[in-house]
Amino acid sequence: MAIETALHYSGERNAADELRDRIGCGPAIAETVPAAIGIIIARKGDPAACIRDAVNIGDETSAIASIAGAVTGAMHGCSAFPEWYPEFLNKANSIDIGRQAEAVLRLCQD
Repeated sequence: MAIETALHYSGERNAADELRDRIGCGPAIAETVPAAIGIIIARKGDPAACIRDAVNIGDETSAIASIAGAVTGAMHGCSAFPEWYPEFLNKANSIDIGRQAEAVLRLCQD
């Protein structure tokens, strides 16, 4: 249903609104994952547009945006995000994204 909704409404109306109305965007996995996938399809994998729609969809925005960002980031790599983005995230969240990524990479290699 998410794929059909995303394809049908992406040009006429904000697909995220339609996904929210038809599927929901609550904490249940049956809502968060389809909502994220629908947004990715509707926005044709554009990471910034996907994350923006996911953050604004309402309810479980952090999970939906995390899924959409992770998938589109994996699809396009770091170059899909503006150079200023990591620093913006670091400041906004009081974290060091680079250090966290390196720690995860080390854990995966052990």
